[in-house]
Amino acid sequence: MTRPVPMTRAEFRQFTPMQTRLNDNDGYGHLYNVTYLELFDNAINGWLTAQGMQDLQGNRPIAVVAQNSCTYLRPAAYPDQLEIGLKLTRIGNASVTFALAMFRKGEGQAVAQAAITMVFVRAGSHDSTPIPPDYREKLAQLGDQP
Repeated sequence: MTRPVPMTRAEFRQFTPMQTRLNDNDGYGHLYNVTYLELFDNAINGWLTAQGMQDLQGNRPIAVVAQNSCTYLRPAAYPDQLEIGLKLTRIGNASVTFALAMFRKGEGQAVAQAAITMVFVRAGSHDSTPIPPDYREKLAQLGDQP
């Protein structure tokens, strides 16, 4: 298997700062595997919420995770200050795929990277629904190239 090339900061225009916590570390002295995915999920949902696309109490569509994958390149651990790069790599009728990369503050190469596909669903029923035009405009801000 060929080792993936680490993503770089230059590939992203949107970053979310994340502070690790002591209880994020496992017995090996680095972040639990699930913590990486939690941080990636928080970055996406934070951005969607800030854009008005994740109103869990409203009647507009919301995005839910349909698929994710994570590649661990180098360990991260408490007390690392992290920054999550976020970009859109695909937009379909009802789904989007994001590429994410986790960077230690001030470093140029990712310590981990992920791909997460989300499907937009109707509030309440969770039936998939087409992405509304105003959401598409906002998502376009995260286009593949900076």
